This record gives sequence, structure tokens and C-alpha cells, in this order.
Amino acid sequence: MSPQSTWEPAFRAANQVAELKFTIKFITPLLIHGVIHGTEPPAADHLGLAKALRGCWRFWFRAAVGNMVSDDELRRLESSVFGSAEEETGGAKFRMRVEPVGDLGDPAVIDLGLSRPATTKGYREGCEFQVSVLPRGRMTNDERRALSAAISLWGHLGAVGQRARRGFGSPVILSGKTSFNSPRGLEHYLRTVIEQTEKMLQEFLKAKGVSTATGRAPGSSACFTLGGLGQVAVGPASRGTDIDAVLKQVHGTNQCLKGCRDSCSGLGHAVAGRLASPVFLRLHKLDDGYCPVVTWSRSDGGHSDCARQWLLKLGFGSYLSGDPI
Repeated sequence: MSPQSTWEPAFRAANQVAELKFTIKFITPLLIHGVIHGTEPPAADHLGLAKALRGCWRFWFRAAVGNMVSDDELRRLESSVFGSAEEETGGAKFRMRVEPVGDLGDPAVIDLGLSRPATTKGYREGCEFQVSVLPRGRMTNDERRALSAAISLWGHLGAVGQRARRGFGSPVILSGKTSFNSPRGLEHYLRTVIEQTEKMLQEFLKAKGVSTATGRAPGSSACFTLGGLGQVAVGPASRGTDIDAVLKQVHGTNQCLKGCRDSCSGLGHAVAGRLASPVFLRLHKLDDGYCPVVTWSRSDGGHSDCARQWLLKLGFGSYLSGDPI
């Protein structure tokens, strides 16, 4: 697969306004709280998904750029792309519309795949949404490119909604590659995506006059950071179409205790003082099954051994860099 075959968001002129438009299909159940459990009918911002997506894109921007610059610089750069409530940045840099494609029907009861019975309401896999991003006039071209990079990272490594770090809410962007023949093909594709987005963000920093440092080790940060290929791994394929069974298989029980080692039964959890779970696991679609992809912002101590042992049990062998898990 050539590097040119990856999906890269591009703003195009529509009615003299630069607009980014794409369709998302969720290949695992989507769990968005708020509107689903309320009594009011969904608004045009369906299920609050626009706000959730904006937050996810911020997350992946912070993860990637936060590995290159200081915390103070990161806050300034994030505001330049996404805007903030501060007077000098003037609020949001872009508007969004999210609309369902077709009739979603009523929310379904979704099994969370835990060792104990646990369910919530959500939308089954296969639901689709049309997303439109409309930048305001003060958003520069380099800021749009940085936003595109964040969206691309989210679309390939991330998810959205409840339990997004454990496989639920995994998207594919339909204008890009949607399925693969094997985990090896997915590995090649993700290498290219990560290298391209890293280049886009470095160009953004250069345009902003910011000097970058080679990334901090994730263990030195309280936040989830992404420093390149050495944190992303593709697991073995799960054959079949029963997504609930696949989610239960990769999810684990999370019942990990200090020193449990070989008896680990899940990915552990965030240690005290850390602002996000260190492990982000999502699914990708294969032609005849599913494949897990993990992004690990490894922290010192805590449950790192638990996460490693569970990933090895799932069949993860090495990162995209070639380094062992």
C-alpha cells in the first residue's frame, strides 16, 4: 500500500467557505451519554456527538504536540487551533455539524463485556454520521492542517464515547481505507498515517515559530502523550462478525492487583496523579474480522506490568517501530 493511499482530511471550498466534510461509520457500538437518557429529542448536534468529537480531537492534538513542546506552549498552541474562552483567542475557531445518515432507530441495550453483568444504552455498530467542519475566518491554513492531523490520528488510533479506551465507539472515515486483508496490511497503513501526521504537526509548529524537542518519555508526563511508532501496536485478527464477543475478548476484567504478574486479567487503570488512562485500545475492521490496535502512553510504576502481560496474552508482539511490547 503506497503512502498516497492514506486518508488525510482536506478543507475544500464550498460556497466560498473552506469546509471539511466526511462520513464516519462506527464499527463497534457507540455509547454517548446525555441525550440518550434524557427526554428531549436530539438536536442537530445529534447525541452531543459534535462536542464529544471536538474533545477527542483536542485529546489527540495534546497527545502528539504535548510530546514536542512545554506544557505552557501546548496550551497556547491548542488555543490557536481549537480556540478558548480567553479574550485574546476569541472563542471557538470552527463550527461543526453532525447529522445521522439515515434513521438510527431507538437506542439499544449494549453489553459492556465485563466479567459481571453490565449494560448501558447506545447505538449498535454500523451507525453513520455526516460531519462538517466550518472554520471561522481567523483560522489560518497552518491551523487547519494541524486540525486535520488531529482528526486523522483520532480516526485511526482513537474512538469516542463511553469506554472509548476499551474498544467501543471505534470509527472508520468512509472516504479513506475502511478494511484490510491482514494485520500486516494495517500495520503498514498506520505507520504511514503516523509519519504523515507527525510531519504535518511539525510543519505547524515551524509556522508558529516554535522549536521542538525530541519527545519526552511517556512515563515523565502526567498526561497521555504520543511520541511516534514506538507506542502503537497491532494485535492478531479476531475472525468472525460477532463484535460483542470480540470486545469481551480484548476488554479483560481490569481486576489487576499490584504484583499480579502472570495472573493479569485486564489493562489496569490510571495511577494516582495521572490525568488519563495509559492504554487506548480500539478495533479496526478486517475483510473477515476485526483487529485490535493499542496506543500505550506508558507510565512509571503503577499497572504497567499488568498492561504488558495482558497485551502479551492477547497476542501483541511488537510496536510499529519493531521494538517488543
